[in-house]
Amino acid sequence: MFVKPTNAGLIPVYIEKADDLSQRIPNHDRWLEAKALGATQVFAHMNINAFSRNSEEQDLISYWNPPLNKQYRTGLALGGIGFDAG
Repeated sequence: MFVKPTNAGLIPVYIEKADDLSQRIPNHDRWLEAKALGATQVFAHMNINAFSRNSEEQDLISYWNPPLNKQYRTGLALGGIGFDAG
């Protein structure tokens, strides 16, 4: 999860699951875009269960609607408050 600081706290601009963070994070193809939107930190959560990882990714994207994610978006974010990536 690439996150940016805001007055409301840390907000994700991109969420993705990975099988191996050591292979996925270095030179990530979305990092420069995330950084351009204000991302300054990378958060990770470990879960060895692949089914759970998929569900968690979908739930997080549906809730936060990060601007760089295209799948699983609902059009509402932060529990329906909305989010402007700018």
